[in-house]
Amino acid sequence: MASAKGQQVLSLYRAILRELPPIIIRPIATQKAGFPTAPPQPRTRRLPLHEQLRLHVKSVAKTATASSTGENGASQDGESDNAVILRTRQLIRYLEAQRSYAELLERYNAGLYEDNGERIRRAARRVGLEIADSST
Repeated sequence: MASAKGQQVLSLYRAILRELPPIIIRPIATQKAGFPTAPPQPRTRRLPLHEQLRLHVKSVAKTATASSTGENGASQDGESDNAVILRTRQLIRYLEAQRSYAELLERYNAGLYEDNGERIRRAARRVGLEIADSST
């Protein structure tokens, strides 16, 4: 029973991690004398929320193994395990909806995050005008 609950907790944890995007950091390439440099490889760093989730899942896994030995199966706040799982599933649905909302907003409002000059340039191109770039 505890292993099935543990598998369920792990699948929920993975689903949450899929919805939280990693931060991509591109390190600066350093060149040593005489050695050609390869282009820097992107590496990912997780948000602090990822670490908190990992610690929480570990504590839940320990609680699940302890509850299989005879405890009552309630979490620290007094909620039942099923209520916590339902709340987590609701959180995953919310995160999926937020991600898809952001994707749709970016797709259909392409100029939303642009500065005013770029917005004017796009509008002029739509009606057939070509505005010279003022930065050169």
